[in-house]
Amino acid sequence: PSWNQLRTRAMDILKRGAELHISLGNDGKSPLSINVAGIALVPANGTEKGCFAISAKPDATIATGASSKLVIVFTPSTPGAKSALISIPTNDTRSPVFSFTVSGTGSPVLLSTAAVSSVTMTSANCGGYVTDDGGNEITSRGICWDTSPSPTIAAKSNSDGTKGTGIYTVLMSGLSAGTLYYVRAWTVNTVGTTYGPQISFWTLPPQPSAPSSGPVGGP
Repeated sequence: PSWNQLRTRAMDILKRGAELHISLGNDGKSPLSINVAGIALVPANGTEKGCFAISAKPDATIATGASSKLVIVFTPSTPGAKSALISIPTNDTRSPVFSFTVSGTGSPVLLSTAAVSSVTMTSANCGGYVTDDGGNEITSRGICWDTSPSPTIAAKSNSDGTKGTGIYTVLMSGLSAGTLYYVRAWTVNTVGTTYGPQISFWTLPPQPSAPSSGPVGGP
């Protein structure tokens, strides 16, 4: 028995959440036996374990002229380039172990900070827009603010109580009148905390007090 040509490139660039379907065919004259338990998937340096996973294994025996599928799913937990080596042992004496490389790029969370609205002396609204969760579900999201640049959730922060992608709005309260504040949207998933671009705004100044009057001495 022998391999036919893979019906896909040996080096495939995968997108987050993609599945790579590889067809393994037998063009020999006797059944092709695959050591299914011995199929190995070894991530390259810098690629986290579980980034590439086998979601469907081929049949242990492929008859002459038949084929079977191997399915690899790509779910990176961090952004950046990833790759892994797949090795499939068989009873093919000419090629007892067939190996090839798959690669892909993990995408980061894409988050923007919305414009501030409904500004008063002590409160304002702000929010964010999550357009991509980077392959890992957003478990919480909100905004943080401070009178110093680059605020974090360790400073004053508020969550909108929801998760996932999309647009959200959060109320900022307890602000000081006539003060400059810096704001950033944030999200949290299994990878960590991501912050959106920083924006700034002024709260309304204090209301002027009414003039007072009193009796004046003299005639």
